[in-house]
Parts: sequence; structure tokens; C-alpha cells
Amino acid sequence: MQPYKNLGSFSWISAFEAGDDYIKIEYIDGAIHLYNNNSVGSTHLTKMKELAVSGSGLHSYIIHHVKNMYETVSDNEEPR
Repeated sequence: MQPYKNLGSFSWISAFEAGDDYIKIEYIDGAIHLYNNNSVGSTHLTKMKELAVSGSGLHSYIIHHVKNMYETVSDNEEPR
């Protein structure tokens, strides 16, 4: 995972890992959510990866567009 720059305001996101067809988001509480083409579609996935790399706007985008559409969660969080 690479650190999320958080160039905007406060974000709950601490790090991310982006692959060809997925993005993993790590939150400051240690929870990790996996988003992929199956869970959010390629348009949202592409935008999320762009925002992650730019370091700004990813948390807001997740809240407004994909919310709880993640595929899996880390061990420290209850499944939705």
C-alpha cells in the first residue's frame, strides 16, 4: 500500500493499492475495503484510482458515489 497524500481536507483514508481491476482502500482505523469492476463498475473504479493517485477527493467520492459497494473487508471489520 502507498500512503494517501490527502492534499484536501481531512480524510479517513490512510493508504491505497491500485491494480488493473481493483483498488484497496485502507482507512485510518485499519479497515481495508476492496473495490473492483464487479462491485463498482469500471467507470467508478477508474475515477477512484485517479483520485487516489492525485491525493485529493477520494473519500468524498466514495461517500457520494460508491458508499458500501466494496467487495471484501479486512479482518478487523464486520462484513456489511
